[in-house]
Amino acid sequence: DFAVGAGDDATGHGLDAGVLEGVGREVERSGDQVELVVGDRHVLAQRRAFPVACYLSYALSQLERPATLMDGVGGMLHEQARGIGPRDVLVAVSFRNYSPEVIALAADCHRRRVPVVVITDSPMSPLHGAASLAFDLGDHSDRPFRSLVEPMCLALVLVVSLGYRTAGHGARAPAGRRRT
Repeated sequence: DFAVGAGDDATGHGLDAGVLEGVGREVERSGDQVELVVGDRHVLAQRRAFPVACYLSYALSQLERPATLMDGVGGMLHEQARGIGPRDVLVAVSFRNYSPEVIALAADCHRRRVPVVVITDSPMSPLHGAASLAFDLGDHSDRPFRSLVEPMCLALVLVVSLGYRTAGHGARAPAGRRRT
């Protein structure tokens, strides 16, 4: 298991450019652990974190690496999760006050040996128990409405890193695609 903590910048307001560069380097170093290239990708978030999951699903599809957005429409979240297997990856996103559905499904996938990539706000997050790889954004704010800038920036770094690797600049390009 692996965790990347972002912490706070010098102003105490979250991620700065140096932290994002560090996260990018960690994503590249942990490429085999955060392998979003093989198997199916499933992205799960509820409530405040849902826009992050929507963006990840959209951006991965733009890389021709579609991800299933597990939105739980009609109360079907558990049914959507049933088909996730050990060659797939679950990206689970949740922040304080953590979504019980996200925590439960991440734990269930972990029990079934599905790799779980977690984007959360603290090393104390209940998602850490299920994480194969965790990104802690260090949101220590007591404000009821917290910004999504940091998790969206992290999502962008993850997608750009995957795009770079997919284009043949990283570890390997997916099967069936020509390198240019």
